[in-house]
Amino acid sequence: MEQMRLSKVKKFVQTSGWIVVGAALIWAAAWYEEYAHSAWKTLKNPEVVAQLKRLVAMKAAQAKAAPGGSAPEIDDLFRYAGRGDWLTLSNAYWRLGERFNLVPVPEPTFLDRVWMTATDYVSAALEKAGVKTGAAEEPGVRGTPWEAATEVWGAFNSFVAGDEKYSTMFGREIMEAIPAGSIYFGGTDAGRFIVTAMSKSQLDGDPFFTMGQRVLQDGSYRDYISRMYGGRIFVPTDAEQCLRDFQAEVETNRSVSPGIFLIANGLAKKVFDNNPGRQFFVDEGYPMEWMCPLLEPDGLIFKLNRQPVGKLSDDVLQRDHDFWARQIRPMIGGWVNERTTIQEIAAYAEKTYLRQDLAGFTGDPRFVQSAYASGMFSQ
Repeated sequence: MEQMRLSKVKKFVQTSGWIVVGAALIWAAAWYEEYAHSAWKTLKNPEVVAQLKRLVAMKAAQAKAAPGGSAPEIDDLFRYAGRGDWLTLSNAYWRLGERFNLVPVPEPTFLDRVWMTATDYVSAALEKAGVKTGAAEEPGVRGTPWEAATEVWGAFNSFVAGDEKYSTMFGREIMEAIPAGSIYFGGTDAGRFIVTAMSKSQLDGDPFFTMGQRVLQDGSYRDYISRMYGGRIFVPTDAEQCLRDFQAEVETNRSVSPGIFLIANGLAKKVFDNNPGRQFFVDEGYPMEWMCPLLEPDGLIFKLNRQPVGKLSDDVLQRDHDFWARQIRPMIGGWVNERTTIQEIAAYAEKTYLRQDLAGFTGDPRFVQSAYASGMFSQ
């Protein structure tokens, strides 16, 4: 009898344990669905939430208004963004980008190449027979719809997957440095997407006109920019003519180097030359040598002057020195000064970033533990 009672108690405990585990799993799944997926729950700053929601609404409307409208897959991206579902948005964005060859993909394996070759032959045969194949020509994805969705994806990547605190700081520093009506080249992803998200209206160039520096060589992106800004500022659309003009300048002016992004170099210079009444600012992503003599440091970015700067004045140098001293002190501590050696900086990098040893560290652990924040400000 005693043995039976003990057996029942043991069975009850085991059953109760599984009930508790099951309840915990259900609670965890509910929490994950409610909070982990929702940018609106994880972001702490209500201003950032409001900015992202406004960006989603504006870009969704912009995609819809494109010739031919937006495809259902694009509409889905904006729907995921509208409810703050970052994980679903990101996964769907990359799947759609891979499908249309709009995002970089990993180097294909041997079997991938065999499959792609076979499908190319089949598609070619079907096309010859008058059968349309593939989704590459499906309207409503390429051009404005995709570029508008990319701006939203990039903004979420900066504030949700990146670091809300430092992305906000980064954006505010840039926004405050640029006068209204200027033209701004966002050379890095952070410089482009964060500023786009924090602008009152990128579509209206309010407070200034924003365009990617590197992606100007992409015809779909140029079409996207031209549809937004055409008529208010000059936006080049003929890449071949811009390339010929720039090549001619390289040949006649030996101080101008073609660089690695020849088309983007020429297009950026065309924008600069054909908007003479605008001030220009650059978030440097990679060097365009024609810009170098014209650049003047201005906080996190550069002012692009109309005439070569020559020697930087003592005032400019002191202002830049003071800015960076003030900028990095709360991030990594106040140990960097004019006498700090390269060896000391290398030792700090090895200790803090490689070994992740924060003993004696007087900066912000959040900064050094965030690859996104550190990478953003290092550029």
